[in-house]
Amino acid sequence: MESSSPTRDEDCFKYLVAEEQPADTFVGNLLLDGGFDLKYSSEDLSHLRFRILTPNESSEGPFFKIGGLDGRIVTAKILDREMICSSRLNDNCVFEMDVIIILNASRYFQLLKTCIEIEDVNDHAPTFPTQTFLQRMSESSQTGFSFLIPTAKDPDSKLYSIQNYRLFPKNENENESKRSTTFELTRKMSWNEGGMEEVRLVLKDLLDREQQEFYRFIVLAIDGGNPKRSGCLTVEVIVLDANDNKPKFEQSSFEIFLSEDAAPGSMLLQLKAHDEDAGLNGEVRYELAYNSQQEFGKLFSVTPDSGQVFLKSCVDYEGERRHMVLSVVAQDRGHNPQQSFATIFIHVKDINDNKPNISVSTLNGRKKAKMVENLEVVC
Repeated sequence: MESSSPTRDEDCFKYLVAEEQPADTFVGNLLLDGGFDLKYSSEDLSHLRFRILTPNESSEGPFFKIGGLDGRIVTAKILDREMICSSRLNDNCVFEMDVIIILNASRYFQLLKTCIEIEDVNDHAPTFPTQTFLQRMSESSQTGFSFLIPTAKDPDSKLYSIQNYRLFPKNENENESKRSTTFELTRKMSWNEGGMEEVRLVLKDLLDREQQEFYRFIVLAIDGGNPKRSGCLTVEVIVLDANDNKPKFEQSSFEIFLSEDAAPGSMLLQLKAHDEDAGLNGEVRYELAYNSQQEFGKLFSVTPDSGQVFLKSCVDYEGERRHMVLSVVAQDRGHNPQQSFATIFIHVKDINDNKPNISVSTLNGRKKAKMVENLEVVC
């Protein structure tokens, strides 16, 4: 494979050769490109010798070689641009070497400087430093909140290096071909970090952990080749709970008919409330509301953990409290606790627990009265 036509400036002969070509790929001919074949006779040319003066090799051998008699420069092996120019991957990769021309094997004739640009081919795909990246964020995060994700690297030149990133959702309940509406991807250069590329996921919509507590995305880094090559990163977002839900009773009001002979210690009712939050934010405890505790705390109690309502002491239908209204609080254990209420209407039922009481008044005002048997009772 022939290289492109050489150019020359005052300093050097310039050549271009693509990387990944087989050994002995032609680069240039200094004898012809230098015009020596036109300037000198065949006799003089037969005594010219070309030799590379500058070291041009790696631990695996030289990169280029030159024909001692004809001045042909060819590759000595398959060239890897990213290895030869590892310190300047995004710039032009130019390999400079000096070639000396010797006359009659002893007398110095001329020193030629050559500049060989190694042309990049798209032989690398973008790669991320890790396969998976995990981010935790609160469901109370505001829109516009963002976090950095790892950036990909591509050692190819600017033309074939990373051109853009794309974001795809990868959740079981989402269509993977559809872009996420909750997050978006941004890419910019961060001059505060010395000109490093910065890729972020930005929150576009409010989170609700109770609706979705886990997100998984695929981030693709795409290069500029044709065909394009890409690398992928899995980004996982765990939504942390905020105490944004109240406990909810399964039923908000109850009615109990309580026999007055019910024994103290009897369980009257099992209350149950649910809180959709997680951790302490979702742990529910129960108690009588303050006013109910003050008024009925000696008669009734509520177990804090289970929500069971118990009778503490006897009730009396003939007493003053035949009808009572209790208010029970369900409260979570979050930093700013949320609470809700249930109402219990209690009606005391009468039983036959009292003997008849007869009261007699005499017409003459005396304490004693006489009665004849077999009198007819008139109502």
